[in-house]
Parts: sequence; C-alpha cells; structure tokens
Amino acid sequence: MKINWILSLTILLFSIGADTKLTNAVDLAEKLNNYSEQFPTEKVFLHHDRDYYGPGETIWLKSYLVAGSFHQPSPISNNVHVELISPEKELIQHILLYSEEGFSAGNIQLPVEMKSGTYLLRGYTNWMKNFDESYFYEKEVEIIAGLIDEKGEIMPQTNVQFFPEGGELVADVPSRIAFKVDFSEENRFDLIDENGQILAEARVEHNGMGIFALTPKSGTDYFLKTSGGQRFSLPKVQKQGFSIAVNPNLPEVVKITLRSNENTNRKDALKAIVHSRGLVSFAVDIDLSKNVAFLNLPKTRMPEGISHITLFDQKDRPLIERLVFVKKDLLIAEVTSDKAGYGTRSEVKTKIKVTNKAGEPVQGNFSLAALDINLVPTALPSKTITSELLLTSDLKGKIEDPTYYFSDAPQAKQHLDLLMMTKGWKRFLWDDILNEDFPEIEYLIEKGVNVEGKIVDKFNGKPIENGQITYFDNSLNPPLIDEVVADEDGNFTINNIVLFNNRPVTFQGANKKGKGQAIVGFEIMDSVKYTAPEQWSTPITYEEENEDLITFADKSKERQLIDNAFDFDTTATRLDDVVVIGERAQISQEESAYGAGDVTFTYDQVNVATKAGRGPLDVLQGRISGVQISGMGIGQSVVIRGGVSGMSAGASPAFYLNDVPTDLQTILYIPATDIERVEVFKGPSAAIFGANGATGVMAFYTYKGGGSTRPTEGMFTKVIANAYQGPIEFYAPSYEEQLPEHVKPDRRVLVHWEPMIETDENGEAQVSFWTTDNETTIQLDLQGISKTGNVIAQLKTIEVSKDN
Repeated sequence: MKINWILSLTILLFSIGADTKLTNAVDLAEKLNNYSEQFPTEKVFLHHDRDYYGPGETIWLKSYLVAGSFHQPSPISNNVHVELISPEKELIQHILLYSEEGFSAGNIQLPVEMKSGTYLLRGYTNWMKNFDESYFYEKEVEIIAGLIDEKGEIMPQTNVQFFPEGGELVADVPSRIAFKVDFSEENRFDLIDENGQILAEARVEHNGMGIFALTPKSGTDYFLKTSGGQRFSLPKVQKQGFSIAVNPNLPEVVKITLRSNENTNRKDALKAIVHSRGLVSFAVDIDLSKNVAFLNLPKTRMPEGISHITLFDQKDRPLIERLVFVKKDLLIAEVTSDKAGYGTRSEVKTKIKVTNKAGEPVQGNFSLAALDINLVPTALPSKTITSELLLTSDLKGKIEDPTYYFSDAPQAKQHLDLLMMTKGWKRFLWDDILNEDFPEIEYLIEKGVNVEGKIVDKFNGKPIENGQITYFDNSLNPPLIDEVVADEDGNFTINNIVLFNNRPVTFQGANKKGKGQAIVGFEIMDSVKYTAPEQWSTPITYEEENEDLITFADKSKERQLIDNAFDFDTTATRLDDVVVIGERAQISQEESAYGAGDVTFTYDQVNVATKAGRGPLDVLQGRISGVQISGMGIGQSVVIRGGVSGMSAGASPAFYLNDVPTDLQTILYIPATDIERVEVFKGPSAAIFGANGATGVMAFYTYKGGGSTRPTEGMFTKVIANAYQGPIEFYAPSYEEQLPEHVKPDRRVLVHWEPMIETDENGEAQVSFWTTDNETTIQLDLQGISKTGNVIAQLKTIEVSKDN
C-alpha cells in the first residue's frame, strides 16, 4: 500500500530556527515503504486454552495469522506450522494448519509418557523463515507429570545494562538513562561519579528495570553502586552527538524533544522518520543548529502499538532511535451471561458484543476458552493476542509478564514506556534498507501442501524414468484429480494442494508410455522437517514443595483414571454368541492407510454358507463387543459404544471402504463374501480420523485381487502424514437429556472451547455450554481480531454452586 505523504504535513512541528523541507525525509520514508511492499511481514498468534497440562491431555488452539502494518488477517500464506518442543529441544509434535482468511483451529494430543518440564509451543509460516526465528510465535507451556526429582542449578548473575534515551550519553546534554538488572537482591542504587560523589538515587521500578536522569560532563566516568559497594560502569560520555526525550503518555500527542551540544557539527540538515511496523507516520527535516527542537506528533496519525523514532544525519546514517508505545484500546468487548450464577451440570448461555470506541458494532473472528480456574495453578493467560501482536512480536528477547502492560495497574503505562527504553528492535535494519541490500528469499510462500514422491518398479525398487502419475482425492467435492510426469530419476512433486492427514489419497502410475501399471510402486516423502530453536533456552526447573503443582498433577491423574474406568458400554446386553476379540488378528496392514483398529474382525472365521446372501453387518451382529447393530437389510443402523467421552448415544460411526470415506448404504450393498476384514476404531485410536472419528470408525476392506471393489492396478492409497491436520471438533457432554453414560463423574478442566466465533452485523455472537460437577469459578477467556486488524482480549468469570 502506498503512503500519502501529504498527510505527514499535518504534524505540529516546532523547530527552533528551522526551515523545514520534506524532500529528503520523504525519500527515506519511500525506501522504507518499498522494503515493506517487497517483504510483507507475517505474524502468528496461537490462542490456546491454558498454560498448564498433564500428560495425555489436549492442547486446544486457534491460529491467528496476520500480515502488514495494520495486522489484517493474512491473505499471503495458507500454511501455519505449529510445533511442541521438549526441554531438550526435541520435536514432540508437529501439526500443519490450513489458514483460511487468516484463521485456523487444531489441537495437540500430549503423549501419556511425557515428563514434567517447560515445553515450547512455536508457530510460524514458511515465509517467516526468510528473516529470523525470533519473529516466530513462541510460548512456554508447563507439563506437570508429578513431583520433580532433580533440582536445577542456578548460576548467579550480577550485571546491569544501561540504555541512555536515544542510545548515547552526550556531554552537557540532559539525558534519561534506563537500566535493567538481572539480580533481585538489590533494588536501590547510588549514582556516583569517578570521585565517589553521590549524584542521585536510582531504584528498580518493575521487573528489574529502573530509570534516572543525568547531565553528563565530558571526560567524567559514572557508576551505579550497590549497597555492598559493587560498581557498574555507565557508557562513556561522547563529546558530541544527539539525545532524545519522549513523553508518550499525553492524551493527544507524543511529545519529542531533540537535543545536541555546541561541539556537534553539521546538525542543520537532519531527518526524522516515525514508523510503526514499516508504515511511516511522519517524515520531516530537522534543524538542530540551536541545539534543541520540539515535535508534537498527533496520535491520530500513529497506529496502535510500537512506533520507532529515528534521527538521520545528512548522509542518511541513523544517529539515534527511540521506541514508543501508542495505546488506543480500539475495541470494546462485552461478555454477558443469562444468569448471575449456575448450578452444576447447568447450561450457560453467553452473549458476546464487540464495538469500537464510538459504540458501533464490529465484525470479527474470535475464540473463547472456558476454564475451571480451581483446577490449574494459574488461570490468567501469560500471553494474549493484544500483548503478542502489539508488543512482544516487535521486540527483542523474552518479555516478562507482557499482559501486565495492558492491565489497569496504576503504573502500567509508565512501566510500558520503561520497557520501550530497555528494548531494541531488529525487524528493520536501516543500513540494509537504505542500501537496498535485501535478504535472499529461500523459503517461498505456501498456498497448499506439496506432495513429494518417487515412482518405482515395486519388484526391484528402481525408479521409473518419466513415469506418469495421477493423483486422486475423492474426499473433496468435486474430487480433485491432478496429473504430473516424473523426472528421469522418478521424482515428482504435486504442488499446492489441499489435503488432510485424516483422509487417504490415491496415486495411480504408469511408465512414460502409459503402460506397466501392474509393476508400479510409490515412495511418498511425508516426514516432517524440523529445525531446533537456536535462541530458546529452557528455564531451570527446581524441586520445590509447590502445593498448586502437586494438586494439579494429582487431579490430572484422577481425571485419567475416571476416563479409563468409565470407557465401557454400561448399557450393553451380553449375548450367548458374543465373540470378544482379545487380540488383534495378525494380518498384514501394508495396504491399510490407518493400520489396525482396536478390534480386527476377519470374515474368514465365518463359513461361506453363513456369509452367502448376507451383507457385512449381518455377519457382524453379536460378534464384536461394543458394536450394536439394529434392524435388518438396508435399514440397519450401527452404534459403537465407548467411542468418545461425552458423545450422545445413538450416534452412527464413520464408515471407510478400502481407506476411502463412504456411507453406511454403500457398505450395506456389498456382499459379505467380498469383505476380507473390518477394523473397528474407538476412543483415542479414532483420533487419526479427526472429527470423523468422534463416534468411532468402521473400516471395511475387500479381498485383495477379488470382490466387486478390488483395487485398480497401479493404485496406491496413503494418508499423507505432513498434510493439514484434519478438522477436529471439541466435544463436551450435554446434560439436556439424561443419558446412561452421564453416570461418569465430570471433572473437566477445560469446560468449553469455541475457536471460530464470528460476530454478525450487530457485532454479536452467542456461545452456550454446560458446567461440570465442580462447584467452582469458570473463567471465560475471549480473544480475537476485527476485520480491520484491531485486537481484543477480555476475561469474565461465572460462579458455579450446587445451591444455584
């Protein structure tokens, strides 16, 4: 987007003795604008349900992908990579999300064997890898498996960093100096000169940060001294140079004072650029021949978030830079519930209304987590979409407690400006931009999944030169068919397709003459590429008697025991002819994309006379525990008991035929004599099918080389592991109707998860859910973004008591 530079003339510019000319400053701004256009910025934020998990639990998450200076939902990339990384920097899980208009949802199922520790949740796009991994979204999550056996060792640090406002201490120029200490034993220091004379007192104000004022003298050394006498040297005083003083907390303007001294030469042809995320707000020429100039910048021209004020010399070299944060609170979210309080297992109906400051309705996309705050050590989110997109994503290093700076705490605004003084920024490197030394693009924008493979002779493994490949995805409507030709080594790539890791796809091959289908085989490369984070260092874990963590671990184990104990069919009728398959049949699963199910039933164990003239379900009646078949002929229905906790009774499972999704009617019309086996998936095993597996899955396979549905020659069916995560819905019980499975105790931590909430033209949306058995407080964590890129994070609590 081109910037209308005429708007920059509207600033209030008071420059003592200045003859303002905008040509040079505008040229600088135009270079920055060109860079922003050629290298659009993408950011990822992951809203997930909480910060603490037990082994075997699920991280439910929503991805917000934005682009450009205005943080609008990104139209650039479609692929969002999400990784969970261990304290040893090993990849635990990787999921690929399909971002449609900037939004996607998914989950990470935690392995039951995970150990306690701090893990890293990371999100990024392929395009973001061209710049620096520090731009990736990173969030630490805690896995609590039980008591920690080993105590980490802490390395004591005694260091103080100094940050003169603007960058340097200049002789005879008043300056404010921010500082940051990395030890907590001291919160008061004396500012002294080289002779030990105390000049001022400096105190730590927030998270190790503090500030003091000084007008330094040339040739003098300055120190901060601790109560124990330890000295820390301030930066050397420069004989000439520039300083800046900024007040960002006035209601309407950002007030800037630029200073220099008599020793500084050529200070009448300076330029100042003010930009936010590459969007230039102001471009002005500055005359500091009288050593001082004042700027009052209207906040109406500055986007919400971090702005950069950079002063350049006559040769376009950056001299000093100051970060400021402009806080606007552009969105207002109101979350109301239909009652003042709720009973256990009661329905909660909430209404969400989002407006701007003028009270006008706002349309946007939001996500909501309803969390039992009594079951987690800490319920407050350590990061929000507001703190991430407006603050931490544009700063170097780790920011402690970023949500504090958006709170109503009395000193939050002052401490936020202190943070701006102690942090640098490296998304834009001015030397590279001014010299047009742009980065080489190695990683391309991803609009879909690229399937890489090799077509080979399945008998000797040799590649088939220039083989012909046809790709089928019958799960789409209409089905997707693509044709490619392999290279001389048999390698091929099918680019930018939409496919999911819970739906098999089919490849059919032939030689370059279109023949030889019977000998064709395929090797599909679908492993996940992983690069360990370089800049993340795992926090040290200590052994300590933390009652909250111990209680959380115990409650997590209790919930797992409940799930295990009640994962059976309490309404099943035991029949005399029931055959319980205690072990999986030893059948090769090479031709099965999903492997073996919880139960494998082979039709060979039934004699031909029994199968003749009957359908596949007729043979199964009463033979598999937990599979209830009702009716006869084409009017039959099926229910798999113990499929997914909380699912209502009577829900039909999903059906697959030779790894391809189908429906019950198709299965009913296949003769039982054509069926080799059926795999029954339920509970966690059905998770590979995503939402399709919520009520269980029955996967039927016909005899290889026979039957009415035998595979076509040269066809290979496979689930692509590194494809998009299949759609997965969050399921929770509904207590509107009393069902037998509701005897199971309800102790869920995550009471509800709603990742895709869209407000209507009135800025409104509704969300309903049911409370659990716990008398507790439920926290509603609403986060999201408007269509124009404005963000909001809002918390609300509701009370649950048996007396309500």
